[in-house]
Amino acid sequence: MPDDSGDSGLSGASIPGEVLVEARKVSRIFRLGAEEIRAVDDVSCQAREGRLITVRGRSGSGKTTLLNQLGALDKPDEGEVYFRGRSVNGLSEGERTNLRRHNFGFIFQSFALLPVLSAFENIELTMRIAGRSTAERVDRTHEVLDMVGLGERADHRPFELSGGEQQRVSIARSIANRPSVLIADEPTGELDSITGLEIMSLFRRIVDTDGLTVIMSTHDPALSQFADESWLMDDGRLEQVEGELDIDIPELRQRIEFVEN
Repeated sequence: MPDDSGDSGLSGASIPGEVLVEARKVSRIFRLGAEEIRAVDDVSCQAREGRLITVRGRSGSGKTTLLNQLGALDKPDEGEVYFRGRSVNGLSEGERTNLRRHNFGFIFQSFALLPVLSAFENIELTMRIAGRSTAERVDRTHEVLDMVGLGERADHRPFELSGGEQQRVSIARSIANRPSVLIADEPTGELDSITGLEIMSLFRRIVDTDGLTVIMSTHDPALSQFADESWLMDDGRLEQVEGELDIDIPELRQRIEFVEN
């Protein structure tokens, strides 16, 4: 059973394969006049350490709302969300902010980079907010820029970068504080198909090398080829949880081989 005792920071060493985030019978309800919309409806799911999970479904199926619950960005109206076995529901806003700052990274479809800052400065700022030392910020920023293949673009501002490069900066920024879980909402939605595959290949490599857990929404079933699990949302409900998909798309396989090589 989840243990609600102990410190509200919810920190602790990871155990290989442990459940990091769990939703139990979670619902999020919005009301428009007399109409009740169950954007997430009685959903239960688990995300274990070192897994790449895609959440698929059409627009309006509840993908983003579910991610907001799992990432402690929003509170459920019914049910419980747990992080490392401890309930998140009862945390204060300050405690939830602290939880997100030190345990979660977030990526959005629109990149959300500050236009007046360079790639280096966009990444370094997140660590400054988290209270990291100057030396640690500098070393880690260079490390994650190299990790996403943008070491030579550190001084470029967003308008000087392509869409794919901007999303790589967003990924570098999201992992700079070494989170346990990365929440990505349609991270390839504004990218062309080739660049989207490059971003997915990067996610796969980060999961495999760093043990990060990635939960990402997408409307493209082909991208689930990279995933360990694929969750299917329909009208707010988690209809099916699949393992690794066996999609035989020759063109996709050729592109994946090209990206990885």
